[in-house]
Amino acid sequence: MNEKPCKPIPCPDYCCPEPEPCPPDCEQQCYEAYRRCMEQHSGSDSKKAENSGTGDFNGSVNNGGDSVSNDIYPGTALRWGSAGTDVVNMQNRLNRLSNVYTAINNQTVDGRFGQNMYNSVVRFQRQHGLVPDGVIGRQTWNRIVTVDNAQTGGDFVSVTTPYPGYVLTRGATGDNVRFIQSYMSAVPGLTPVAIDGRFGANTEQLVRSFQQRYNLAVDGKVGPATWAAMVRVFNSVN
Repeated sequence: MNEKPCKPIPCPDYCCPEPEPCPPDCEQQCYEAYRRCMEQHSGSDSKKAENSGTGDFNGSVNNGGDSVSNDIYPGTALRWGSAGTDVVNMQNRLNRLSNVYTAINNQTVDGRFGQNMYNSVVRFQRQHGLVPDGVIGRQTWNRIVTVDNAQTGGDFVSVTTPYPGYVLTRGATGDNVRFIQSYMSAVPGLTPVAIDGRFGANTEQLVRSFQQRYNLAVDGKVGPATWAAMVRVFNSVN
């Protein structure tokens, strides 16, 4: 399919000049234009595309359905309660990403969008400059695909995880602690810790070791300077 002069890419790249707003019928127009292009170059491929579930491009059956390709946004956001093959696609991708972006939790690939998938999506979004709403809309879908395809091809996409606005110290819990544990554990020569979102003695020691390594104030606390250095170093070692 990629060898043919057709662009199996829906909004905004195919027919919309900007990512938002997109005309309500734009995605159907994108699919139809792509289908016509495929028919001109390969009848068998176009029939395969039609039979893949994209005729009902809004994914009304299973909050996504089968897309023309695993890379293409199905036209309907995936959220808590969604189910189907598009959920499986995203679960597989997020699980692959969790091997490098280890703050992302691994999940069972069952095609059901529940708590574990919600957590995984939010953790991905927070690391890649997206609104952390736990919903896989067009922007999050495309970003997951981009980062996963880059990783599969041997490239790394830098994180942009923002500083939470307060100092993290021993006793803290939550995703910000997961990012600390993930990013600092990736630094060669430092002793990695479990990524469990709990800032205990081992995490404090890891922070101190990191601070000492990079000439920061060694206090075992993660303020803005340590956070910025942590993000920079994580991006540099991957």
